[in-house]
Amino acid sequence: MKVGVPQHDGSLKFQTQNSSILIHDLYRYRSGLTDGAPPNSSDQVARLYPDFAAPPLRDGKQAFIETIAKLPLAHQPETEFARLL
Repeated sequence: MKVGVPQHDGSLKFQTQNSSILIHDLYRYRSGLTDGAPPNSSDQVARLYPDFAAPPLRDGKQAFIETIAKLPLAHQPETEFARLL
């Protein structure tokens, strides 16, 4: 996965992850994953996540994983606390 870094011009720059997401990163809310944002949010990365919060599992778990894996992380794993809904 890439990490989305907002730029001053409103675009996103994509960086390579510095480290893998580990189980303890998920437990500590430090994975870089986000749960989305409403369409009017200023959070550029969170707006990319579908259906604000968690996308429904209409097509099963594998489709969910494949969808999320294509999206950028909000920050580098292990670097910031981000409480998910």
